[in-house]
Amino acid sequence: MEILTWMIDGEVELAIGDKTHVLRKGGLACVSAGSGVDCAIRNRGEGLVRMMQLWLQPMVVNAVPRSAVRQYLDAELRHEFRVVATGARTAAESPLRLDANVCVARADSGERLRYPLSARRRAWLQVLRGSVECGETTACAGDAIEICDEEFIDLRVREDGEFLLV
Repeated sequence: MEILTWMIDGEVELAIGDKTHVLRKGGLACVSAGSGVDCAIRNRGEGLVRMMQLWLQPMVVNAVPRSAVRQYLDAELRHEFRVVATGARTAAESPLRLDANVCVARADSGERLRYPLSARRRAWLQVLRGSVECGETTACAGDAIEICDEEFIDLRVREDGEFLLV
């Protein structure tokens, strides 16, 4: 599996094999479990931890495990979707072993977010905080929207928020 952990709030210690990392709000860990990997996540503080974890099926199974960890600044995610993990071979972002992009955006109420979709591609929008309108659908924190047969994802942010797009 391709296991992606996106930190929404709080701070965790992430142990992947013999390496330990600290993930905070805006942190991303991509683990390609491949033929098997030891992984543990522990809350580093007394406060609440909120994170989104995606388990995606890779195109290649039983490959050599690998991982990448990256911390994003708030400014890097503002006002448009930023690709944080991708299967594109030439990308500098966290690598995936599947044909997908994982994007994150933070936006204020009243802003519009757009993202192009290739022909016959589908997308999954997860609202991490705030609320958004997508066409006739309104989604709030914890909600998700599947998007099909569209050239663009066009969102209107109703409440300051953070949004994850696959």
